[in-house]
Amino acid sequence: MDKQKKSRKGIIPEPSEPQSWCRCIQWPHSLNQKKKQEEREKALEEGKQQEEGKQQEGKQQEGKQQEGKQQEGQQQEGKQQEEEKIPKCNSMKEEYYNEHAKLVVKVVQGMTISTVSPPHEGDTNLEIGKGSVVLKKVVVRHDAVGTIIEQVNPDLVKIRIPKVVPKEPPVMAEFLPRVALEKKGEKTTPICFKGTGIPIALIDEKQEFVIDTSNDEVIDTVKDLALRQKLKEDLALRKEFKDAKEKPFERQYHMVLTPHFPESSKKQKVAAWLHNTVLQMVKPRPDHELKKEDDATKWEDVEVPLEAIMEASTEWVSIERERQRWMIDMKDAAAVAKDNETKDDKK
Repeated sequence: MDKQKKSRKGIIPEPSEPQSWCRCIQWPHSLNQKKKQEEREKALEEGKQQEEGKQQEGKQQEGKQQEGKQQEGQQQEGKQQEEEKIPKCNSMKEEYYNEHAKLVVKVVQGMTISTVSPPHEGDTNLEIGKGSVVLKKVVVRHDAVGTIIEQVNPDLVKIRIPKVVPKEPPVMAEFLPRVALEKKGEKTTPICFKGTGIPIALIDEKQEFVIDTSNDEVIDTVKDLALRQKLKEDLALRKEFKDAKEKPFERQYHMVLTPHFPESSKKQKVAAWLHNTVLQMVKPRPDHELKKEDDATKWEDVEVPLEAIMEASTEWVSIERERQRWMIDMKDAAAVAKDNETKDDKK
């Protein structure tokens, strides 16, 4: 009987825990809470989206402001560059006679360039006989500055050199030769060697531009031996040079025509004709390179080898100044070392 009960117990399931009937019912206040919760979550999401939208809008506005500032800065910079170009173009046009040039070069060694004109056709305006030729000799001094006109071949370039030294030349101005001027009536002429017409051009190593030519030690610093000898012999000429009030830079070149034309107006005509005639033999249409009579004696185009020129700029001047200071320091150090050796030898 007990076994039968046990088997029955095994068949009949145990009564489970009674479920609360209230869990199966959704009360109105529970629905309201859920709805409010959803509304709160929706409001939070909308607020988040609005905040992100404002941040994005702020970033866009900030980007636009930065872009506007950059554009404004670029416009101002462009305007400033344009304003800087104007005086530079004017300088190139008025001082270097080459308004399209951007680079200035200097001659690192003195040179002489000779040019012979083709036979003249007998133009009475120049008063040169038919079949006659004119020789032009241009002597370019060291450190003359100019601009490149064209490249003639891989090793040769044509440069335009103004006769008068431009304002603020990009070279070491204290090492440019100066010429003493004297007044003769209404004209101001350079003090020249007697009988030669060659002006005396000296460099004041002290950078005072007084040049005490009465001191033989100063004369001994002149590198040109012929010039040094003439200055040593002619004491009166040295005194004239020293007493002169004006000492401007020496011209960058000297141009001589043969035959000689004493009248300046005629010299200008002949110089312009020679330049243009020689140029037209090489270039049938030389364009801007033709020379006007008014500019005939203001500049010269010369062909020079590449190794005879280098870039001239304020940056190079700074480098050359540092090099000059270093050379002076080395010279002083060598002199001190020599003095010390002499003292040691005496001991």
